[in-house]
Amino acid sequence: MTLRFFAMPLAVALAACGPSVPSAVEAVGQDQSAIVGGATDTGDPAVVAVAVRAGNQFGPFCTGTLVAPQTVLTAAHCVNVYGPNAAYYVLFGTSAYNPTSYVRVVGQTRHPQYNAQTNQDHDFGVLQLERPVTNVTPIDMNPVPLTSADVGRSIRHAGFGVTAGNAQDSGLKRQVTYNVRQVSQWLIESGAPGKQTCSGDSGGPAFMETTGSIKERVVGVVSFGDQNCQMFGADGRVDQVLPWIRSVMNAWETPTCADDGRCKEGCMPVDQDCACAADGQCTAACTNLSKDPDCPKDCGQNGVCAEESCPVPDPDCVPVGGVCTSPDVCHDRACVGDAQHAGVTYCSKPCQDNSQCPGDMECLNLVCLYKQKPVKQLGEVCDVANEACAAGFCTGPMGGLTRCVNSCAVTGDCAQGETCESGADSQRFCRPPADKVSFSKDTSVPLAVAEGPAAKVPGCSSVAAGPALAWALAALLRRRRAR
Repeated sequence: MTLRFFAMPLAVALAACGPSVPSAVEAVGQDQSAIVGGATDTGDPAVVAVAVRAGNQFGPFCTGTLVAPQTVLTAAHCVNVYGPNAAYYVLFGTSAYNPTSYVRVVGQTRHPQYNAQTNQDHDFGVLQLERPVTNVTPIDMNPVPLTSADVGRSIRHAGFGVTAGNAQDSGLKRQVTYNVRQVSQWLIESGAPGKQTCSGDSGGPAFMETTGSIKERVVGVVSFGDQNCQMFGADGRVDQVLPWIRSVMNAWETPTCADDGRCKEGCMPVDQDCACAADGQCTAACTNLSKDPDCPKDCGQNGVCAEESCPVPDPDCVPVGGVCTSPDVCHDRACVGDAQHAGVTYCSKPCQDNSQCPGDMECLNLVCLYKQKPVKQLGEVCDVANEACAAGFCTGPMGGLTRCVNSCAVTGDCAQGETCESGADSQRFCRPPADKVSFSKDTSVPLAVAEGPAAKVPGCSSVAAGPALAWALAALLRRRRAR
């Protein structure tokens, strides 16, 4: 593809020498060239060749993109290359030498901050066509700010440039895809071994699927690269100059339902230029809240969880109940934990009653917490799914009851008389003697009773000591042993 680095000296030389238009066409045909390492592009109808006309001949010298019915986006160094009085056209189709159609250019505008001698940061040009193009769909320009997070993304170029730095085979539309290697304030640098844009691709589009988009947008305009089209290629970032581009084209373009910077009523779905306009309202109708000046600054996806109220949940915020490691990722800046979820903290919010919390949470101490299970004491029968243990955990032997028990690795970790064994869930626990605590589901098995004089006194009633008392005694023995 044509890079500006190579194309500019040619353009400047031609302008300085003031050749006639036929000579200029001949020079272009000899010296201009296309994408290196790519393939013929029979699609992308909105990608056009920018050409000068002499008689019945066209001399393509740059590439551009139809971004509105009557507007082509190109590079500033492609504007008025052969002087203001030459006849410029944009050519549609796969071959610039056999176009399917063409439209005359009646106006050309360079970015006011472009200076070929001092910087390459504003290499953008806008071409006004003689009439609207109705049989080709314009390509959307990218409004989303690019960041270093876009490094590594796939980027695709299309253009009418040459296939090598020393080639003379421009005029055929080609495309090539590789990865973004660097994003700076004004430029995108990309490429791969054996693949690059080259002479004649200048002004052409760099396509990418940006965050929040399911289709390609024009993210860059081919600007410059190394002379041999082998090392690097740089594109100007469209998101940085989009307001300027729109301000220029708005002089002749009528509003559309597309994202063109102007509100058109009656669109279905609603024109985002209307929904996101500065009208004193921040509503969910605006699908990209970061574009609506009426919305809190962090409502859109920008890596920061908004503290203010947004019409739709901020995608940067962890929802209430979601795991968090810092309050900053929670809308209400509340990252909490509870005794029954040891080691886990989650986002919460203030509340007055349960109705203000999600269904699986409840209002405790004026914040939403996950519903707490009924608590069972050590030794009591428990339900693993629906009850919690005040100490230890809930398990039991295969086919037996589950109780709140202490954990262990070996029997030596347990109280006197207890043994360490694996439960039905494979977790090891301290099992008390069968005559103290029963894990049997057979209700015909009598409960264990405490031994000693108090258990049976002639002439008096019997006093049975249940499992809880036996467990308490076992725990006491365990504590004494641990001293």
